[in-house]
Amino acid sequence: MRDFGILNTHYWSWVKKNKLSQGSAIIGAYLLTCHHGNSLGCFVCPPEFAAFETGYDIHTVSNAYLELIKHELITYCGETGIVFFPKYMKWNKPQNLKHAVGIVNILCSLPKDLIFLKNISNACAEFLSQFMGDSRISGGITECMNTLSVPYRYKEKEKEKETDTEKDTEKEKDIKNNRPKSKNDFDLDVLPEVLNRDLIVAFIEHRKKLKKPFTQHGLVLACKDAMKCQELHGIDPNEAIERVIASGWQACNPTYFEKNSRNGPQEPRATTVRQDIAKQQNDGARRLKEKYGIGGPNEQSAIPGSSQGIVGDLEPGTSRGSALTRLP
Repeated sequence: MRDFGILNTHYWSWVKKNKLSQGSAIIGAYLLTCHHGNSLGCFVCPPEFAAFETGYDIHTVSNAYLELIKHELITYCGETGIVFFPKYMKWNKPQNLKHAVGIVNILCSLPKDLIFLKNISNACAEFLSQFMGDSRISGGITECMNTLSVPYRYKEKEKEKETDTEKDTEKEKDIKNNRPKSKNDFDLDVLPEVLNRDLIVAFIEHRKKLKKPFTQHGLVLACKDAMKCQELHGIDPNEAIERVIASGWQACNPTYFEKNSRNGPQEPRATTVRQDIAKQQNDGARRLKEKYGIGGPNEQSAIPGSSQGIVGDLEPGTSRGSALTRLP
């Protein structure tokens, strides 16, 4: 931060000659003398700074910047907020070598991607020509000139890199299109072609409703089971999957189709109480026949030494099961 700034008396003549507005003239004088300035004439001072320190509204200051740019008094970078006076060193010439070295140091500290860095370097080379014999001056300016077109020198290389990146991106897209994007997406192309794709999607949704969602590997195994149903039982794999969905089952197990494959798969199911009783009766009759030579449960035979019938002569209100339970 400097303590004072010099305003050349020719400035006001220039203002009158170019018919600048009063606001633009004041803002121009402010930029030439403000504490943000330096001996290079290149410093950070966005319109917000000027509006705050001069009391002008931001709209007036912005218009003043545009007018000063139009008349080539300043160059402004909206991205960095840097203001540059192209002829500042013409009006404020460096007093000695040390002063010139300080100017070059400021030049070297500027962002290398500044859009008008080339103009600043050229201005230094022009107005510091008397000091170019010093390696610090010539070396600093040359270094900035060699780096000033970093975004431009390698423009073609960057285009090549962009082209390669686009190719890589296309390859990645192809790979992503051929594999599940998430747990809910599946690669149906690896499944047998004979399987209906809409039916497979319905199978996947069916498993989700059962809260047993498929993985990619699990889906492949389930489709293999469906194909086995055709090999082992002659049932179309699509029909097998349809039966599984309709029955509310989780898997397409070929063992479900072993019996009565034409009428539908026979999945093991729990027996009812009545079926259990009938089974007990049949087992009881079989044991009696083996032990006493008695026939089936419909015979009127009785246990030797007993006046009570086995099945045919049941007491009123007595079930067959209860009669069997009283047998010795």
